[in-house]
Parts: sequence; C-alpha cells; structure tokens
Amino acid sequence: WWHGPEFVQHDESTWPDEIPSNTSPDTEVKKIFPTSSATQQDNTTFLDIFNRFSSWKKTIDTFSYILRFGNKTHKQFSGKPLSIQEKKLTENFLLRTAQKTGFPDEFKALSSGETPNLKHSDIRDYNPTWDTSKELIISNSRLTQSDLDESTKKPTLLPKNSTIVDKLVLHIHETHGHSG
Repeated sequence: WWHGPEFVQHDESTWPDEIPSNTSPDTEVKKIFPTSSATQQDNTTFLDIFNRFSSWKKTIDTFSYILRFGNKTHKQFSGKPLSIQEKKLTENFLLRTAQKTGFPDEFKALSSGETPNLKHSDIRDYNPTWDTSKELIISNSRLTQSDLDESTKKPTLLPKNSTIVDKLVLHIHETHGHSG
C-alpha cells in the first residue's frame, strides 16, 4: 500500500502493458448511488459560486473559466486570456440560467420551438419570442417598427427576484455613475 504495486519497484521496461486489476473487494471503497437531489445540489452549488463574488465583472471572469472546462462552445478559448466573445457567451449563459428559473414553462416551450401557454404568464404582455443566436427569451413589441438599434428593439426579458439580474442591474447602475 505504501509503495504501490510490485511491478513499479522494477525497471520500466519490465512493466506490464496493462495494469492488473485488483479483483479483491476493497473495504474502504464507498459505493455511490445516484439520488434525485442532484439537480437541487447543482443549483445550490451554482448559487454558492455565484454569490461568492460581489461584482459582475469578477462573476463573469470566474464563470468564463469554469465554462472552459465544461462547455464545448468555450473549449476554443482554452489556454488563452479571456476574450470579449467568451465573456459575452458567459453573460448569455447567466441570463439563460436566470430565465430558466424565472420563466421555466415559457423557457421550455420557446426553446423547443413550441408556443407557450401565456394565459397566466407574467411575460404575456411583452410578446415573448425566442432569440436563436443568444438562446434567450426576448420581447417582440412594437419597438421593432422603430429606427432603434436591434438590441434596443428586442430587449432580453429578465425575471424579477433573481440574484443574477440583481447583480447585473447593480453593475449597470455603477458603470453609469449611479444615474437612475
């Protein structure tokens, strides 16, 4: 146990091609059984990490690095400093997470191309539609007839009572010199 398997103590040329498996049961190995609380634990872990940072910038930077290891759209950035494109993808990921928790039924329907049941929805007055490029719910209101910028014509719908949205609003408030 202290020195490893027997073959490690000899010359490397005599090592076996395959490491022999230990078929004897190990009394110290714990069996892990999946539980139904994995989603709740993942959400709690996400919020724990998210709430560790007071600023939006630090949150975006941290989640950009986290997403490099688990998201295929972020793999292209591996080994490089954080880019604006990567930070924008991370911001969209966080906004998507806020929408999934704030508008779960509408998010599920719109993301799968279905028409959501808006009869009792909080966002029915905003004519929600799906933005395929950002993968977010946006408002398709009468502003689309104006000469405004496209992102102003079709704003992203954000839920109230979301820690993600609260942190974003605080960031924008501080960035613009506490105006408004």
